[in-house]
Amino acid sequence: MIIGTGVYKVQEKQTFMVPMRDDVNLATDVYFAPGSFGAPRPVILVRTPYGKSGWAHDLYAPIYLLQDYHLVVQDLRGTHDSEGGNEFLLFVNSYKDGVDTIEWLMNQSWCNKKIASAGVSALCLNQYYYAGMGPEGLLAQQLWFGTPEMFDHAIFQGSYHKSSVETWIKSTSPSNWEYQVDTLFSLTLPKNETLYNSTSLSIPIGPQYS
Repeated sequence: MIIGTGVYKVQEKQTFMVPMRDDVNLATDVYFAPGSFGAPRPVILVRTPYGKSGWAHDLYAPIYLLQDYHLVVQDLRGTHDSEGGNEFLLFVNSYKDGVDTIEWLMNQSWCNKKIASAGVSALCLNQYYYAGMGPEGLLAQQLWFGTPEMFDHAIFQGSYHKSSVETWIKSTSPSNWEYQVDTLFSLTLPKNETLYNSTSLSIPIGPQYS
């Protein structure tokens, strides 16, 4: 693949199981910037439910590695190679897991203490939640097409949308999809604030015109 004047090729990769505060470990691939030999660089963090070796890597690696960033791609809790147990809900713990991951990055010798996150859709959603925690070292975010309200825009939109959400959950979390579906849709009417308050933004997201 050719990007501008640089040529992208497979780079050095290391895989880690990054510990969270509740002793759950998240599978995390680290791709080092070409020619850096593990020297300190800014880090781009991508957290995904679609598999760290899938399209998230294919999309972001050519973009960021050629700009001298280290790239970190992580499987979200309970998906693919990450641990999670049987009773977890996608995104609900993202505000904790994102902070714990950034703290781990800040303690790595190859991180220069400057971290940005990136992602589209589901990869965008989880960025919102840990940004609100203000973790040290998180200096920028690239946010593409992610709803600011999980309940209103992703969960409660009628029977057709319920079916599509169920299909999506099955594909990302096959080990506990039934628990997730039962929990999400048994608590939607009335809206369960305790469940959804960690996936709701208090500020509007989108273009502002004046």
